[in-house]
Amino acid sequence: MNSPGTLPQAICWRMMYMSHMNYMSYGGFMLSLRLDAELESRLAKLADLTGRTKTFYAKEAIQRYLDEMEETYLALSRLEKPGKRLSMADVERELGLDD
Repeated sequence: MNSPGTLPQAICWRMMYMSHMNYMSYGGFMLSLRLDAELESRLAKLADLTGRTKTFYAKEAIQRYLDEMEETYLALSRLEKPGKRLSMADVERELGLDD
């Protein structure tokens, strides 16, 4: 018997299967967002103006933001835990190019 608030195992498996099929059918997972009216209006106008979909621009914006944030956090991590630093002379010496 299921505990309160849990779904029967058959339903869970069905939901996982449907999620997998959605991914396989559309080449990705679906994400639902709530946008305020102004942002949605701007997105719709851009899509209409260019003939692209709102989904295209939402995916593009998320991709660019993630790229930027990953780079930012990598830089912060390197500042907090700096690795070994070598001078050009050290590199040339290690590579046998100091002749």
